[in-house]
Amino acid sequence: PMQVWWPSDESIQPLDQHLLFVGWSYVKSGLRLSTELFYALQDGLYEIEAGANLISSESPVSRMKQGGGRSWGSESLLEYSTEKWRAIFAYGYLNYIRQIDGINNGERYQSRFDKPHDIKINLLRKLGENGLLSLSGWYNSGGMIRLPTSRYQTDLLGNTVIRDHYTRVNNYRMPAYHRLDVSYSRHRSLKFGQQSWQIG
Repeated sequence: PMQVWWPSDESIQPLDQHLLFVGWSYVKSGLRLSTELFYALQDGLYEIEAGANLISSESPVSRMKQGGGRSWGSESLLEYSTEKWRAIFAYGYLNYIRQIDGINNGERYQSRFDKPHDIKINLLRKLGENGLLSLSGWYNSGGMIRLPTSRYQTDLLGNTVIRDHYTRVNNYRMPAYHRLDVSYSRHRSLKFGQQSWQIG
């Protein structure tokens, strides 16, 4: 995707956003639990129309379309710790919808920043005085991109050309990203400094 930074001026108005959120937290005896819900409305969002070449265009602003959007979601955190254990679980949900005249036939579409699920897990275990075993995991929903739904063959100045046909904007979600790391580290204080090594 192409991104362009453009300062606000008479033609490009700054982003106007209204945000509403509510949060709750609970802390007691090594346990921490918190959650936040949010809803946002945006106006003054800009998208570059399909096929636009802003580098060679004499008036790049004319190739930008303005509209609005909305996003909502939640963020939750669960943390528990003892003398030897520490566990953290975080979950985030984000839904991001845009609607811009001249883009996607003026219909609503999912922003490329729309990523419903974001999960993080971290588990730590002390082993003896200097050892630490760590397990960390991530899972993220894939971002939205626009892919052609079909291809067709046409004639251009006597040459055969294969063209892609697109329907909706951001019509495909990329595969989710997931990762799991396991490591063991050991630290020791020496007379003239510290020594540490890690396997993982």
